[in-house]
Amino acid sequence: SRLMYQMILRSQQSTNTVAKETSTIKRGLKSVKQALSRKKASPKTMRPSPDKVTIEVKDFEVGVFERLMRYIHCGVVAVDPRTVAGMINAAKMFEFPDLHDACWEFAIECMRPDTLPLMVEGATLYSQFKETRKLMQKVISYLGDTPDVIQCCPEIQSLIPLRSDEFMC
Repeated sequence: SRLMYQMILRSQQSTNTVAKETSTIKRGLKSVKQALSRKKASPKTMRPSPDKVTIEVKDFEVGVFERLMRYIHCGVVAVDPRTVAGMINAAKMFEFPDLHDACWEFAIECMRPDTLPLMVEGATLYSQFKETRKLMQKVISYLGDTPDVIQCCPEIQSLIPLRSDEFMC
């Protein structure tokens, strides 16, 4: 993913800048520490710690981003009705077309009375994304074709944001 690569690169560059600024201080502290230390440290304590890169991703819930990482590392991921909207948007943003298509297929399958409330509830967290708006239009179209679902699941009506010129049934 180009976007993910750029995020990692930016994070590493900012870490390197901070490291250069503090390297003089670290060298000074290291020499003081060595001067104060009379015993030699054991080999276990001298192991260098690996560099860590921390990237803050504010647009997605932790569970959704963890699933995206699982997909990147393993090639498979479990998606449920509550997380499918987040996964659709994450796959689109980070450019994983196969995952995006698979999540859309799953979302269409979730348009049933037993799973639709969970899917709509999860989608409300991602209303700022274009893909979520597309998904909600499909949900509204589905509900227009099957008005009995509203009677079975009245909680859906309060979850779907409608414009004033739209009607549920």
